[in-house]
Amino acid sequence: MSYASLLLSKIYKNKLNIIPFALIVIFIVVLYVGNHMSAYAELNDPLYSGEQEIKEIETDITKFQKEITNYETSTQEYQITNDNLMIAKQRKKLLEQKLEAVHKKDWKEYYKNDMALNQIALKAVESDAESYGEEVISSLKQKQLFNQHMLNYGLGYDDRFASTQGISYMLQVTKDFMPILMEILIIFIVSSIYCSCFKNNLNIHQLIPNSCLNKQTVRFITGTLIGVLIVLLIELIAYVCGLIGNSSGNLNTPVYIYSLEGIGTYKALIGFIPQLGFLIVLSVAFIVNVISIISTFVKRNMTCLIISFIIIVGTTLAITEIVPLHSFAHIFPMTYLNFYKVITGELTSITSNTNISFLTGVIVLMISNIVLFVLSYTLSQYQTKKGAKLV
Repeated sequence: MSYASLLLSKIYKNKLNIIPFALIVIFIVVLYVGNHMSAYAELNDPLYSGEQEIKEIETDITKFQKEITNYETSTQEYQITNDNLMIAKQRKKLLEQKLEAVHKKDWKEYYKNDMALNQIALKAVESDAESYGEEVISSLKQKQLFNQHMLNYGLGYDDRFASTQGISYMLQVTKDFMPILMEILIIFIVSSIYCSCFKNNLNIHQLIPNSCLNKQTVRFITGTLIGVLIVLLIELIAYVCGLIGNSSGNLNTPVYIYSLEGIGTYKALIGFIPQLGFLIVLSVAFIVNVISIISTFVKRNMTCLIISFIIIVGTTLAITEIVPLHSFAHIFPMTYLNFYKVITGELTSITSNTNISFLTGVIVLMISNIVLFVLSYTLSQYQTKKGAKLV
């Protein structure tokens, strides 16, 4: 049996590995069910789909038609009432067309009519910007950009906040939960593998007739491979949920790119896949290296697990939550474990730190991985020599 096979065999021998995996599967499925219910309420619930609104508009049209007869055509009151009447009729027509498009599953027409309705709302809000505020205006503009992207690429129905397509839901999980989910599973599995080599505080793997560098390299590659497979497995579970609940989606799924000045824009996912993949591999390698060093000092699995959680998960959360850290966030490798938010510029927007970028992340993670690997190798060599003296 090769050394890599020996390490991998520890995974299926540890029956406890199924616990965090099962909990994460349940979490992803339950989250999708909530997304699906929320997204499809806009299509099926009369309160949100437009059916109730059409009835209310019909009442308004009747009221405007009665009111307009009370004014002379040359008066300002007549003009205002007539404008309101025209807008009400236009909105009623667009809502009816939008509902018809839903019944026919003609999403091109759906997005066209939704854009037209949103434009009417945007015009009304902008005319009274002080009352509504910039946040409402920005939200409406973002919705227009989302609809335009979906229309341009001929994408099926999806919700901007509660994704339901396979690829879009996979992206939502990646954006909001992947850093924590992958850290939990990688720490749980890799720490148990690395700590399993210690018996009575002695490294029994020293008995394997491989060089120290060879064993260290195999451990690193095996741990990184396991971590990458964990990320892919989480992505696959999210994708299958969307595939069953809605549709596959495609690689032109919109990705919102943040801007420090004004609103951002939507771009197709396909343009970011290489960057995402590269940062994912570097992030996983960093987590594995940290666990490797902790396991060298701690040796006991449960202690290693707890310390790894505190250092890796705790720091990942602290970087976005603790404001004084924002100015220095670009130098912390844990910052780039939020790889999706790094690439989209969301982390730059949250921290107002323009030094956070894909390129900086690559440099910081590569340097960190090299330093940690060398340190881990040095500690391993020291343990080997120490063990030889004891023998």
